[in-house]
Amino acid sequence: MDFRDTLGYERQAIPATNVDPAATHSLMELAKATLERVGKTVSDGDPSLIAMMQIMKYLSKPKGSVFFCDGSAGNDANNGLTPLTPKLTLTATHALTASLNDDTIVVLNYGGTGAFAETFPILLSNSMIHVIGAQCMDNSKWPTIQSDTAGLDAINITGARVELANLEVGGGAAAAGIHVGSVAGIYGACIHDVWFGVTDCAGLDGIRTDATEDAPHLEVYDCRFGARLTRYGIYNAGNATRGILGRQGHGNKFWNLADIAMNITGPAGIAEIIDNLFGLSADTVGRAITLSALSSGAIVSGNKASYRVAGMTNNPFRDLSNANHWIDNSA
Repeated sequence: MDFRDTLGYERQAIPATNVDPAATHSLMELAKATLERVGKTVSDGDPSLIAMMQIMKYLSKPKGSVFFCDGSAGNDANNGLTPLTPKLTLTATHALTASLNDDTIVVLNYGGTGAFAETFPILLSNSMIHVIGAQCMDNSKWPTIQSDTAGLDAINITGARVELANLEVGGGAAAAGIHVGSVAGIYGACIHDVWFGVTDCAGLDGIRTDATEDAPHLEVYDCRFGARLTRYGIYNAGNATRGILGRQGHGNKFWNLADIAMNITGPAGIAEIIDNLFGLSADTVGRAITLSALSSGAIVSGNKASYRVAGMTNNPFRDLSNANHWIDNSA
């Protein structure tokens, strides 16, 4: 059970700011009442009570600040605190955020002036931040971030638990749209509702983690990868332990990529590859998903691949280790 489901009306009584010592008694009573609602009676000093008080204190904290970026109409001399005073570049807007503060950057627009003023790759080094595009629908033209240098990625995520959504992103001609990972390791990057190589942005790969790099708990869902990419959609040559590529009912879509859509060559494995769709540009073995000889234990389920109306003679799903679990995939 999610503990948030047990809070009910008591949660509404928690102050909207950090709880001060004078409020400790009321917080304790709220925590006791919450535990009693799930059948647990506790006394003062019980570890369960202390843990619940800590959880409720966390929930009472403000969940970070919101900053605004507009690559067309912004100015890095602005304070970035309102939609009317946005920063121009993502780099300057990111500098306003604080690591682990759950801050959000809203990208109102991008491209044009912002792209030329930006220094690529854009480094997202703070942990637990959210970069969210505005003005977006499933079929709309979202804020676009395209690297202007052949060998440079558009975005490099080196902070932990960074979320990106509602953008179109493209790397340079020999680079990736989003590069996730570092030698030191970054946990829990979440990329969803992002387009790669679909309309305005191009590049070599959509999302990439290089060999020797660590990006465990990476999650990618509801993203689209198009034919303007000149190599892979998702390329992972590093560590992606417990990574998730597609959720049930929220898989990724790949259209006519020049090479393998999901190429997992790394030593440590993606845990789940679920409900992804592949419209392939060639009838070749492993064109949709290729898992390395070092992979093992992944659940690969509900993925569908097609090459034109006549169907495929080669298996688009390739497992070089034969140590993963393939369930209800079709071509």
